[in-house]
Amino acid sequence: MIFEDSERDKLGGLNLGSVREVNGHRTVVGGFTWGLLPFAPSYAFAEYDYARVLLGTPSDETSFVLVGIAAGADHEAVARALQARVPANQVLSASEFHSRVLRYLLKQTGIGATTGTSTAFGLLIGLIIVSLSMFSAVIDNIREFGTLKAIGCHNRDLAVMLLAQSSVYALLGSLIGLRMVSLMAQGMHSPKFALVLPWQAYAGTPLLMVLLCGLASMLALLRIRKIEPGMVFR
Repeated sequence: MIFEDSERDKLGGLNLGSVREVNGHRTVVGGFTWGLLPFAPSYAFAEYDYARVLLGTPSDETSFVLVGIAAGADHEAVARALQARVPANQVLSASEFHSRVLRYLLKQTGIGATTGTSTAFGLLIGLIIVSLSMFSAVIDNIREFGTLKAIGCHNRDLAVMLLAQSSVYALLGSLIGLRMVSLMAQGMHSPKFALVLPWQAYAGTPLLMVLLCGLASMLALLRIRKIEPGMVFR
């Protein structure tokens, strides 16, 4: 059989050629996988007929069948043809199976609620901090903004300047943050924990941060609208 490498010690110090008893049968360790750890005990693999013997499964029963198709074949067409031949069973493409597993983990376990709540609170706290920072910056430089208005700048000009400033901060912060997270993911990578950052995260994070910082600038923009150019001469 083939076992998970990170579980060697837990399974009694396994090595290649080690002999163990599995469900009452003498079994030889033939190899190891790496990183195949679900939210449950690790996977182990055996030859098909031997797995039936270990599990006591009748020869006319099985749980899953993995079907390979020829290169260039239409996955969906093959799935439909198989479903028509075995209507009592479910036929899923790899993408459909992946989506179902993902939906189950997010909706039927606490992972989705925990991750979603943490993300929402993080965005909310970030919005508040950036809003206060931008507002404080305007208050600290109130006379400078008044001077700009006195020499002819309109509210629209100041708003563009403020939004440009917040966008630069958002992009720089996103790039630095993504780089730090990437380094952390590499450092923490192990069979029991693998932080995966898809390309959507790299593409979406800067856009989301620009939007967040733009919204955070609204409080400062409202203060700028109330600045009177005459305050400079008082």
